[in-house]
Amino acid sequence: MRTPESVMRAVAAALTLLAAFLSAGRAAAQFSAPPPSDLSDAVQVDEINSPTKALLERAKANSVEKQWDEAIDTLRQVMEHDGGKLIQIDSRRFVAVREYCQMQLAEMPPEGRALYRSRVDALAKRWYDAGLANRDASLLGRVVDQFFVSSWGDAALMALGEIALERGDYQEARWCWERISPGLRAADGQPLRRSLRVGQSAPAEPRNGSGELGAPNEVAAQSPRWLAYPDTKLNLADVRARLVLVSIMEGSLARARVELADFVRRHPEAKGRMAGREARYADTLARLLADAEARPQSPAMKDWTTFAGSPARTAISAEPKSLGNLAWEIPLGDGKPFQADANSLHSWPRNRVAEEQSALLSYHPLVVGNLVLVNNVDKVFAFDLRTGEPAWPVAAQQSPDAPAREPGEIYCGTKVQELQQDLVGDENLFRALGVPRFTMTAAGDRLYARLGSPVTGHPAAAPFGSGSSYLVCLDLAAQGLLVWRVPGDKARNERWAYEGAPVVAGNNVFVVMRYSDVRPQVHVACLDARTGALRWRKLICAAESLAQGQAEEITSNLLTLADDTLYLNTNLGAIAALSATDGEVRWVSTYPRARRTAGEPLRISANCYRDLNPAVYYRGSLFVAPSDAPGIIALDAATGALLWKSNFDLLGPIVHLLGIGADNLIVSGKRICWFDAVTGKVVNYWRDDTTSGYGRGVLVGNEVYWPMRTQIRRCKQQIGDHGELDADEPIELGRFDPPLTGGNLVAANGTLLIATPTKLIALGPGKSATPPAEAILTQANAAPRKNASAP
Repeated sequence: MRTPESVMRAVAAALTLLAAFLSAGRAAAQFSAPPPSDLSDAVQVDEINSPTKALLERAKANSVEKQWDEAIDTLRQVMEHDGGKLIQIDSRRFVAVREYCQMQLAEMPPEGRALYRSRVDALAKRWYDAGLANRDASLLGRVVDQFFVSSWGDAALMALGEIALERGDYQEARWCWERISPGLRAADGQPLRRSLRVGQSAPAEPRNGSGELGAPNEVAAQSPRWLAYPDTKLNLADVRARLVLVSIMEGSLARARVELADFVRRHPEAKGRMAGREARYADTLARLLADAEARPQSPAMKDWTTFAGSPARTAISAEPKSLGNLAWEIPLGDGKPFQADANSLHSWPRNRVAEEQSALLSYHPLVVGNLVLVNNVDKVFAFDLRTGEPAWPVAAQQSPDAPAREPGEIYCGTKVQELQQDLVGDENLFRALGVPRFTMTAAGDRLYARLGSPVTGHPAAAPFGSGSSYLVCLDLAAQGLLVWRVPGDKARNERWAYEGAPVVAGNNVFVVMRYSDVRPQVHVACLDARTGALRWRKLICAAESLAQGQAEEITSNLLTLADDTLYLNTNLGAIAALSATDGEVRWVSTYPRARRTAGEPLRISANCYRDLNPAVYYRGSLFVAPSDAPGIIALDAATGALLWKSNFDLLGPIVHLLGIGADNLIVSGKRICWFDAVTGKVVNYWRDDTTSGYGRGVLVGNEVYWPMRTQIRRCKQQIGDHGELDADEPIELGRFDPPLTGGNLVAANGTLLIATPTKLIALGPGKSATPPAEAILTQANAAPRKNASAP
């Protein structure tokens, strides 16, 4: 018989072995990424269950058998109970069940639609009349959302478009009017401008510097389904004239010319009231187009308030008058660069794209008026744009025992030293798959930042021990005073992590959240901008990641916001659109993920370095460069249908989508490349193989500034009529003493900022009398001031 002492010794030995196993398991998971393998195409979304699918199949069968009563009752039942869930409608696309049911009603023959209308028209008319009389978009929207196929659906769309046009929401106006009839888009559901352009001849894609030609880009061949009113009695000439008008008003003049030519072909003599008078539409539209072409372009933006300059992730800055002088430079962090984990290099390519493994370009500053704002893992800094000095001599005190702050520091949260399980020594090296990126968003007088541990995914079998991430809201009108912080210490759940800086619309703050699991989940959350309270959180998808549940991950997914729609590139095999009003997912579009070549091991290409790659929204199109698949994907923003997919691997790795300039999608990495935003054809690219990009560029005026190590190239956004690349004299960084280097660029308020791995540099029209950064540090240390500390 075993004695109690022997039992205790055995238990102690077992606990020691268990602790050693867990420690080894955590160390292996934390410090080594798994060998690469196929990424599963399986993407889990909030899809309807099997019983609901069976109901929809029954409704379809009832329609075929002309049992309209049963079909209509079933569809209305499903819309009421599961309208917000998703259903797959083709091999790569999911839509909301409510929209799918409306499609089924629209596809019924006239007798079926007549029966449906007899049931809903009374309520639809009451909502329509009240909405029209009061110019109430919410009531008109209820008609469209709930009773799209009613007798008032097309009239409600017409009125909603007019209201949207009045408030300058051109994309919403266009989408309302396009849905009035299936004939207002191409036969396959593609936007009209694209269907007219794709069939035209275009320069073949270049393959490499030798001038060999590559295969054309893949163009969507399927016929995507979309919801359009089936039998409108409205005059389509009136609707098409408004579609041309909205293109003119938003500045899409090339598009307007295509649409006007199509309009003249269809309705040469159509008349109506437009621009304050009754006249022939073709004449009025031609005059408005000519006036628009004669006007100067809209002024470029001055501030830089979020990553890529705008929530749509494409912005063009005003061109600085002069960039000939070094205005100032200040150190970032402790002067030591962040590094990528070398243990992951057996999974990812050894040479990073447009940056170095040992010196990451992680900083992305903002400019708001005369403030320069930049953050790191746990701190937020504010400097004067003109001088580089700390923005406020004494920061707003948030705690009576706050420690002395660094120059420019306005907020300090969870100290880096408290993240030692993520951070090794003082080398700024995070042991994880992925690297930290520092982004913020300013809206009005408020600044929103994601701080804390950058780790967003943990191994499934390992215990949690890393610090949490959190969001802060700071009041710039009160020298960075903390307004709120979420989650607080008592609310932490380390399976949840914030991915990056939020976007803001009114009193709503939207942010991507990740739930750590074997197959990580991506969610979108809406917070109250005044208090930080959670309003809603929606699951977008769950899928296998590159870490495959065996290593810690760092991800930095950002939302894109355009009008009332949020777009998300999940980098997990899916792209999604959801309503900014209530979070209802409108569509999810999936894509093929990284795969092995037959007979060869999986080679994870440089696309895995696209770790800060939000979707770019531009006038109804969405452009995405996922990290888990090569190439670039262009989608119809309204439906999620594929417009085109690039095939440009031979041009070299691309990691940055810089934005849209002169109707070209401009991207960069090792090279810089111009794509026709409508057709996806390569228009031109940088052909010098002896040079390489270094950092993220920026669109400025009619140029694109593309950083290299020793210079900043300045190229025109517009490609010449014969495909030539027009470049101005570069900004030579080597002429400064000591020489400067490239990095992530921000151009705002007459200044060009360069965020290097260790410094923030400002180029402008003149050099200030500001003392060097070392002198500022000396002054700050000699007279320490209170720090704005976390509660």
